[in-house]
Amino acid sequence: CLGLVLIYNASWVFNSLWKIVCPLLDPVVASKVYFAQSQADMLKFIAPENLPVAYGGTNAFAYQYVMPRANENAPMADEGARGAAVDARRDACERFEAITRRWAGVDSAASNPLALADERAAAADELVAASKVMDKHVRARTLYHRIGVIDSDLNIHW
Repeated sequence: CLGLVLIYNASWVFNSLWKIVCPLLDPVVASKVYFAQSQADMLKFIAPENLPVAYGGTNAFAYQYVMPRANENAPMADEGARGAAVDARRDACERFEAITRRWAGVDSAASNPLALADERAAAADELVAASKVMDKHVRARTLYHRIGVIDSDLNIHW
């Protein structure tokens, strides 16, 4: 669902094309397109703290790309370890699914639902651990790993 399109400092060519295309669009869609000719126009739509300084805002963020490290994806090339990690995760997944089926169908009068819940929680922990081991063998490291947003235990730190 389109909320808003904000076009800043469009060239005369784009403005000319817009005048040709606009009548062909649904009026609801066309009404959501705004042309900002000045920094003051931009500030009508975007809070100053979210708008870069170059556009009249106060946000001084500057993107810096961190180059990949040598061999950061080497575990992906180790087919033996990858196969073992995938198999271990599959086994953990099957155990978790089997315990969950028992847990979901438990007759509280006939068995101990708390013991099954504990067993299921332990199986879930095993599945998470197996998934974390498998991750480095099946997923390339990204910028988010390099800058610490995703740590070595795969936790997210925004």
